[in-house]
Amino acid sequence: MALPKIHPKMNVALFDTGSFLNTILDHPEQYGFKHSKYFCEEYGATKNKPNDSLEICGAPLEQFVWYDTYQ
Repeated sequence: MALPKIHPKMNVALFDTGSFLNTILDHPEQYGFKHSKYFCEEYGATKNKPNDSLEICGAPLEQFVWYDTYQ
């Protein structure tokens, strides 16, 4: 990687976010989530806080991996 040569005081680390996210999506309950396959559109329309709970969504926002259309 060229960055450390150009900026010798810089620390660079690579992290595979894809496999980490796939693990969460495959086993959401191990990470404190209940829903990983869908989102509740109503949460995307609010100024969300993790402890928000909309009855129409059936679960608090903190139990969803996704809370908007950027799945």
